[in-house]
Amino acid sequence: MKKGIILLCFGLFVFSFPWTLRAHFDQERQGADQGIAIDRNERTISYPGVVRQDEGHVQFLLYAQGYSWLEEESAVTSEISLKSLQHALARIDWVLFDQIWFGETEGENIRIFLEWNDTRISADRLTALDKQLGARHLIFWGSPYFDHLALQESTAAECAACPLFPLEQQAVKEQFVRSSGESGYGLAENTMPPKGTEVNIIMEIKE
Repeated sequence: MKKGIILLCFGLFVFSFPWTLRAHFDQERQGADQGIAIDRNERTISYPGVVRQDEGHVQFLLYAQGYSWLEEESAVTSEISLKSLQHALARIDWVLFDQIWFGETEGENIRIFLEWNDTRISADRLTALDKQLGARHLIFWGSPYFDHLALQESTAAECAACPLFPLEQQAVKEQFVRSSGESGYGLAENTMPPKGTEVNIIMEIKE
């Protein structure tokens, strides 16, 4: 079964290769970055979000619009699209974007902070894990195999009735497993801002 999923993913990647190239060469599209502040000199990305869960277990701390089934498994959601976030990172460092998109790095050189009221805190401190997580495990950056389906304008590709939907979920979830064999994490209940709190999400990309 796992081999079949891998072959399916490879076929989808070959089919979507033109989309992959288009994502790379479309970095300068200003419209794609609406709602995101990008400072290429300081190598920072910032955008607004809101806390939807402040306790319990989540798959990711942060969520950007795209793979809709992940929204309920994330603590802080945003109205910005995953495609816009991808373009923002690619505009700063497209090599790093490729590496994190293909799962070749954990994203340790991307530091993520949340700000609300007079508080600024590292995203790592909002999880119950006693270790620093790479950006790849704090937010889902997409999949080269399924983005051409999940991130297209039509929502038809995201519906549960679509034939590829269960396979998409199963294949994508395999990418969530960390080297420890674990997937997801608990939230630091005494540190997370209350549900409904509006936050500013800041990403600092190291060279």
